[in-house]
Amino acid sequence: DCPPLFPAEWLAAHSLDDPVTALATLHAPPDGVTGALPRPTQTKAFRHLVLFELFFWRVMMLKARAAARPGGRRTRVARGRAAMRAFHKALPFDLSPEQVRVVDELAEELAAPRPMSRLLQGEVGGGKTAVAASALFFALGRGGQAALMAPTEVLSKQHYDFLRPYAETLGFEAVLLTGTLAEKEKRAARAALAEGRAHLAVGSQALLSPATVFRNLSLAVIDEQHRFGVRQRLTLRRKSENVDLLALSATPIPRSLALMLYGDLDSSTLHGLLPGRSPAETVIFPPGDRATAYTRFLDLVRAGGQGFLVTPRIAEADGDEEEKDGGDDFPSLEEIYQTIRREAGPDLPVARLHGRMPPAEREKALAEFRDGRRRVLVATSIIEVGVDVPAADVILIEGAERFGLAQLHQLRGRVGRGGTASRCLLLPHRDTPAGARRLAALGRTHDGRALAELDLEMRGPGEQLGLRQSGWPAMQYARLPQDLPVLARAHELAEEIWHMPDILSRLDFTALEDRLADESPD
Repeated sequence: DCPPLFPAEWLAAHSLDDPVTALATLHAPPDGVTGALPRPTQTKAFRHLVLFELFFWRVMMLKARAAARPGGRRTRVARGRAAMRAFHKALPFDLSPEQVRVVDELAEELAAPRPMSRLLQGEVGGGKTAVAASALFFALGRGGQAALMAPTEVLSKQHYDFLRPYAETLGFEAVLLTGTLAEKEKRAARAALAEGRAHLAVGSQALLSPATVFRNLSLAVIDEQHRFGVRQRLTLRRKSENVDLLALSATPIPRSLALMLYGDLDSSTLHGLLPGRSPAETVIFPPGDRATAYTRFLDLVRAGGQGFLVTPRIAEADGDEEEKDGGDDFPSLEEIYQTIRREAGPDLPVARLHGRMPPAEREKALAEFRDGRRRVLVATSIIEVGVDVPAADVILIEGAERFGLAQLHQLRGRVGRGGTASRCLLLPHRDTPAGARRLAALGRTHDGRALAELDLEMRGPGEQLGLRQSGWPAMQYARLPQDLPVLARAHELAEEIWHMPDILSRLDFTALEDRLADESPD
C-alpha cells in the first residue's frame, strides 16, 4: 500500500521501476505467473533495487556535503598564516615541494568563506602528518580551537607527543583525551576545552562523546579516516558552527570506492614519498620456512637496525571464532615471541605489542622499541597505521597470505622511514593460489593505488581495505565490487534528483542514516 517514491514520468524517462514496485515484485510475483521464479539476483526488479540502494547512498553523501553551512567572511587569516609559518620554522626539517603545494592549497581553503571539507590521501611515508599539523596551527593562529582524532590510543598518544612541544612553543595549550584516561584526567581535559583554556585537542573517539564540548572548534582533523564512518565525521564537525574538516587516509582506496565512502569531501593527494625515503625491498620466503626467515630477519637486525615481527593472531584457535582460521595450528603471538627471544639471545632485547594489553603496557612496549631499548617488536597488525620508528629497517610478516594487499602495503610502510635501506620479509604459512598471487603482486610494485585495485578485485571491499571499520553500510541488495559498474549510473541519477527539490523532499533517509550509525564512543 506504500505509494511510489518517484513520479511515473521520471521513471519512464529512465526506463526504471519505482523501488516500491520492484520490492513488491520480489515478494509477490505478478498475477498469472506460475512455477518457480528466477533467482532474485537475476530479475529486473532486484537489479533496480541495487541501483536505487546505491542511488540513496549517493544522495546521502550530497546531503552531508550540503550540511556544511555557507559560513561568512574569515577573520584573522594573516595571524593563521603567521602561526603556520612559525610551526614550519620550528620543524627540524624543510617541507618537501609536494607538502608545500598541498599546504598552500589547504591554507587557501581555510581562508575562504565556505567551511572546508577535504580528504587528504597519500602513500605511506608521503608526509601527511606535517601537512595536517600545518592546518591545525593555521586554525589555532586564527584564534579557534583545533582537534585531531585518531582511531587508536597508541596513534593518538604519538600525535600528541609530536604536536604538544610545537603548540607550547607557539603559546597554545594541548590536551590528550582518550577513553582509558583516568576519569579525573578526562574531566580536566574536557573542562579546559569547554572553557577555552585548551586550544588543541588530540584523542581517540572520546572526542566524539557528548561530554566533550568545545568553546570554539574551528578545525577538525580525522586521521586514518577509513577507520571511521560518515556519522562520526558529521558528529565531530557539529561540535561548533562552521567547522572546517580535514580527513587523512594512507590506505589506498580505488576511486570507485572513494566516491562511495568520501563523496561528501573534496580531495587532495600527496604524490610520492618524502625525500630520503626509498621503498623497502620485498623478499618472499617459501611457505612455512620459518627457520630461514627468522635467521635472515635476525641477521638484518644485528647489522644495526630494528625490526618488527608481525603475526595475524594473538592467541591459538581455542574456540574463539575470530581466532580460528581453518582449524590449523598457526602459532600464537606469545609462542612466536618466546621463540624469537630464544633465537635472538641477550644481545637483541625483544618486546611484544597487541590490542589486548593494558594501555600502559602497550605504551611502554612501543616507547622502549622507539628509543632503541628493544631491538625487536613482536606485534599484531596494531602497528599497521601511525607507528613511526625511523630506526626500524626490517619487518617480517608471518602468515602473510592472511593479509590483504592494502594491509600488507601499510605494514611494509612501517620500515624505511629513517632514510636507510629497508626490507620487508614475507613468510606465508600456507601455499594458496590467491595468497601467492597477492604476495607476488606486492613484490612487483610499491604503487599503493594499483595494489588496492587488485585487492578489491581479488577480495572485495572487506576489512583489509578498512571498509568494515568505516561505517560502510551492510547493503541489502548491492554487492561490491560486482556492482561497481552500476555505481556511475546511480551517481548520475542522484545528481539529477538533487536538483529536483519537489522529488527530493519526498525521500526519507532516516533508515539509511540509522544503518550508518556507529557504536557510541566512550
